[in-house]
Amino acid sequence: MREYSFILDPSALQKFHALSKTRRDHVLDHLAQLAKDPFMRPDFIHRLESQRDLYLKSFGQLVVKYYIDAPVCEIRIVDFTFIRRV
Repeated sequence: MREYSFILDPSALQKFHALSKTRRDHVLDHLAQLAKDPFMRPDFIHRLESQRDLYLKSFGQLVVKYYIDAPVCEIRIVDFTFIRRV
């Protein structure tokens, strides 16, 4: 399998830059994990009107929203957020 890379959309990149270094490292660790196994089972799939599948994957308190662009081996990170579990 070819190696995948992750790309942050502009809004996700702005959000990333606003994080503390600790949180940025946390996000990068999980995005690297996703790039190593881009087809790991997502927690949720949302089919857009364009017929593209948008995936949500939870890594503990971090939830990542992304889609896979297989022809160019990229994972496009649309958004991410930290949630507090109750």
